[in-house]
Amino acid sequence: MIVRPSKLLQTELQKSGSLNLKIQDVTLIRKNVGYTRLTHLPKLPKTFSEFHNALNDMTLQTNENETFLLHKDADTNTKKLTQCSKVTADGTFYSGPNPFLQVFCIHGLANNVFIPLMFFLLSNKLLTSYERAFSFLLEKIKSLNLNFAPDSIRVDFEPAIHAAIKKMFPHIPVFGCRFHLGQSWWRKIQSLGLSTEYRKFDSSISIFLRSLFGLPFLPPNAVSDSFVFDFVSIKPDDARVTKFCDYLLDTYISESALFPPSIWAEYSPCVSRTTNNCESFHSKFNSYFYTSKPNIFQFTEAVKAVQTEIYIKMGSTLPKSKITLEREHFLK
Repeated sequence: MIVRPSKLLQTELQKSGSLNLKIQDVTLIRKNVGYTRLTHLPKLPKTFSEFHNALNDMTLQTNENETFLLHKDADTNTKKLTQCSKVTADGTFYSGPNPFLQVFCIHGLANNVFIPLMFFLLSNKLLTSYERAFSFLLEKIKSLNLNFAPDSIRVDFEPAIHAAIKKMFPHIPVFGCRFHLGQSWWRKIQSLGLSTEYRKFDSSISIFLRSLFGLPFLPPNAVSDSFVFDFVSIKPDDARVTKFCDYLLDTYISESALFPPSIWAEYSPCVSRTTNNCESFHSKFNSYFYTSKPNIFQFTEAVKAVQTEIYIKMGSTLPKSKITLEREHFLK
C-alpha cells in the first residue's frame, strides 16, 4: 500500500529478468499499479465527516492486536508517555492526509531514546486546534488514572503551541528548541541584508553577530544584563545591526518579549535542547510515502508500521552515545 510503484516495478523486473520492455510499457505498468490500488480501497474521503467515518470503519490494530490510532485507544503509548521525564512535540505537513494540514507528533524520552507516542491530525495551526489535541490527551490520561508531569516540554517557536501548552499544562515548564531559535535569528539576519557581512570572519559586524549566538548558553536571569552591558555597549555603528538588536530585545530578551529568556536560555550540561528528534522522525516517516498528502489508507498503514518500531523501542534500553557523553562532560 505504501511502497512506491517504481520500487515495486524494479523488484519485479529483477525477479523476472524482463529486458524486452520499452519505456512506454514501464510507464503503463506504473500507472496500472496505482489504478489497481485504488480499486481495492473504499472511496477516498473528501470532507472531515467522511474522514471520520472512514476511520471508524477501519480495523485499526497493530501487530500486537492493539487498537491504538483513535484517541479513545492507544493505552500502551499513553502509559509510556506518562512515564517520560522529557517530552518534545512538532508537526510535519508533507504526510498530513487531505483535508488535514499537518501531522502533529508528541515524543517522549525513554531509555535514552525519544519515542513518537502520539499522532494528531490537525486541520490548521490555530491555538484552538492545539488546545483540542492536548485536551484529548488529558482526557485519555485521566481515563487511565494516570498523571502527566514531565520535567519539561520542548517545542519550536510557534506562539500558538506555547500558548496551548501553558493553558492546558500550566505546571509543566515549556522550552523552545535551540535549533529553531538559531534558524529564526539567522532568517532575521538574512532579511536585514547582513548574511554577506556575517560570513566575513574578520569583520567587526560578523564577530558581533556570531557572539550573540552564545546568549542561549547563559542562565536566563543573566541574558538581559549580558545583552545590555556586553553587546549593546560595543555594538557596531550599522543601522542593520541596530534593527537586529531591537528585534532580539522585543522578541526574545525584554520582560514583555513573546519568547523571554526563560524559554530558550539554559546553563546546563544537558544536550537535549532541541526538537531534532522530531525532525529526524518526520524525515523517516515522510519517506514512507511516494507523494505528499497521502490518502488516509496509506497514512494508517504507515502509522501501523511505525508502531511496530515503537514497541521495539519501548522494550529496549540504549546507552548514551559517545558523542553525547563527551558533550555533557565538556559542558560540565
